[in-house]
Amino acid sequence: MGYRDIYSAALNNIFIAMRGCRIFDRFGFNMDESKRIENMVQNTSKYEKWVHDFMALDWRNSITGQLLTGYSSDHELTDLLDNHIDKELE
Repeated sequence: MGYRDIYSAALNNIFIAMRGCRIFDRFGFNMDESKRIENMVQNTSKYEKWVHDFMALDWRNSITGQLLTGYSSDHELTDLLDNHIDKELE
């Protein structure tokens, strides 16, 4: 794998320059009003509370402690995020 750095200040300049620009747009068609399904929202009283665990990089059930995805990042991603983000250079 080659040498990589993330220049966050330069990336921020790009995001500022693109603010307000429409990059993605929907596609498809408009559904006929007569075919729309009414009351698509459903209320529920049975739910589980999940909180984000930053150390585990995953969502954890607040009652059982179960992790939602079991995700673990690879060494290259961890190294990139920990050691190769330049916050000063523009």
